[in-house]
Amino acid sequence: MKHRLRPWWFALLIVPGCIAPVARADVGCTEMPLTLATRSEWVARDVTAGGLRMSIARLTFAKTPEVLQAEFEHYWKEAGKPAKGFKGRDGWTLTAIAGECHYIARIPPGADSSGLTSVVLSIARLDGAPVRGVEPDAPAPGRELSTTHSDDAASRARTVVYAVDGTPDAAARQYVERLKQMGWRVTYLAPAGGEGSRVKGMGFAAQRRGAKVDGVVFSGRGATYAVVGYSKGR
Repeated sequence: MKHRLRPWWFALLIVPGCIAPVARADVGCTEMPLTLATRSEWVARDVTAGGLRMSIARLTFAKTPEVLQAEFEHYWKEAGKPAKGFKGRDGWTLTAIAGECHYIARIPPGADSSGLTSVVLSIARLDGAPVRGVEPDAPAPGRELSTTHSDDAASRARTVVYAVDGTPDAAARQYVERLKQMGWRVTYLAPAGGEGSRVKGMGFAAQRRGAKVDGVVFSGRGATYAVVGYSKGR
């Protein structure tokens, strides 16, 4: 008997009250190896990480991690698709490939005090499908380390991590001045991270012709970094 792949949205609709009533992952992958989630929520509907388009969901189950691990592996074995996994101190990392779609489930080592297990399921496209990003006319504050794109019904956005020179205060103020010189209207510049916060630095925000730039510059591990978000409404 031929195995029938369960659609991605099966887990989101099977239990009433799920908070992610969507038809499918925005990257176009439809299989769902884990079912009967008591709660579902999108972490990201359509983002780019490491050059791959991804959808990321957090699923909560009234099942043990061991049961979920076994269900994941059984599903792909029945489907005849390649899958593998390993267990470390942080729990299981399970992966499978179906066509152009790569599925990664991260399962914690144990359930919480309520007997629930929260799983992060990431689904990535491997076929180089184009990403609709946003490239606002704004300067880069330093050397780019990583970038993530997102694209939804309301806006397009890009978040970039930079390595920058100087202290957080000096780097943020210098970047804000560069934005002003390019016609951006600065709406915010103030210390970031309140009392008790592990991250202390300078936050900023600016707008121009429907586009927005906001971010924070902070120090860590002997270096200074800037996390900058660029967005534009549709």
